[in-house]
Amino acid sequence: KPLETLGVVRDVGRALERVSWRSRKDPRRVILFDIDNQTGVDTLSVTARQLGDALRGMLLKRSVQVVSDSQVRATKDVNERRAVATRLGVGASIAGAIYRVRADSVILRFSTRDQSEERTLPTFDLRVPRGELLGALQTIVDRMMTDLGQVNWGPKGLPPTS
Repeated sequence: KPLETLGVVRDVGRALERVSWRSRKDPRRVILFDIDNQTGVDTLSVTARQLGDALRGMLLKRSVQVVSDSQVRATKDVNERRAVATRLGVGASIAGAIYRVRADSVILRFSTRDQSEERTLPTFDLRVPRGELLGALQTIVDRMMTDLGQVNWGPKGLPPTS
């Protein structure tokens, strides 16, 4: 039956999209999308941009290859972000947002997505005083590195023996 055949083709196509085609020697590429300012305070948009740039710099210092295309980083929609990350062939994508708690404090929320496994790792929140957003950089990067350690960067199993 033609419809059943199309269903099989669709299932095979989806299965092939989930396969990690990267080898162990490929660079571990990550995209860190621009941090969304969900506070309603326009002055925090500049701080969110600075925070994102500082995080990218700190990830680069830790030998993580960060995609630097500003047009791609500005993608906002969740489905578009997944499509962009797949198109660029990155192993992981990270999205972040700033939420207002009180007049003097905010919550930073980050989420890491493993593109090979098509799974989102648990989000983490960090509550900080509004004036000390950049002071939380080291804590955020440490958590990001922990999450990136759980990403499927290449073929599973032991490397082939020669």
